[in-house]
Amino acid sequence: MALALSTLDATSHAIAANLGLPWKSTGADRDGSALLAYENEADPTRILHITLRPVFGGRTIALRLSCNGVHINGTTGQWTEGPYTWNTGTDLPSDDTDTDPAALIADVIRDRLLPASIRKPRHVGDTPWEDPDVMAAEVAPAPKPPAKKARARKPRKKTPVAA
Repeated sequence: MALALSTLDATSHAIAANLGLPWKSTGADRDGSALLAYENEADPTRILHITLRPVFGGRTIALRLSCNGVHINGTTGQWTEGPYTWNTGTDLPSDDTDTDPAALIADVIRDRLLPASIRKPRHVGDTPWEDPDVMAAEVAPAPKPPAKKARARKPRKKTPVAA
C-alpha cells in the first residue's frame, strides 16, 4: 500500500478525525505535505503542529511534531521556553490488506509523537512514558515559575560634609 499525493488531503482529514476533536487538518500543501493542528482554546500557549510527508513513493510516512510554549524540564526542574520538535516515521504495509492508512498513522502519532511532547525523551530510543513510575511523577502539577527576587540594596556611604 502506498499513500499517493492525490489521496493525502482525504487521509489527513481522516487522521484528524481519528485523533479527536481539537485536531484539525489544513489539508495537503503543494509541496506534498499535510499539516495537522491542535487547537485548544483553554490553553492558547500550547500550540502543536504535525506535518505528514509521504516519502519513498508513499510507502513511508515521515511525521514531524513541533510545539511551542513554556514547559518544565523533567530532568532539571527548570522552566524552558521555545520551540520543540520530534520526528518519526512509519512504513505502510506492503501487502494489499484492508488496513486503513489513516488509522495506522493516527496510532503512530498517539503512541510515539504525543508522549514525546508530554515527557521529552533524552535520546533516540528513550521511552520514559512506558515506565509507570516516571509518568506518575509527570502527572503531578508542575510547580509555578519562581518569582524574581527583589535586589538587595546596599546602603550608601555617607561622606562627611566639610564645614
